[in-house]
Amino acid sequence: MNDQIDYLEQPSMQCDDLECGNHTFFPVVIFKVVSALVSPTGQEELIPMETYRCSNCGTIPKRFPQ
Repeated sequence: MNDQIDYLEQPSMQCDDLECGNHTFFPVVIFKVVSALVSPTGQEELIPMETYRCSNCGTIPKRFPQ
């Protein structure tokens, strides 16, 4: 196994939108809503999760949390 990986030679991820094809992304936060019925506190909770969206069209790639 090669311990010397040249990351600049690896392909860049592209936006999932076929018409966009952008290679840059912004970090964003989405909030998951946990129902009071399953929450450990017995109250509805909002859980923040960081993910990324395309800096051109705003699409969140399928491989990231949504």
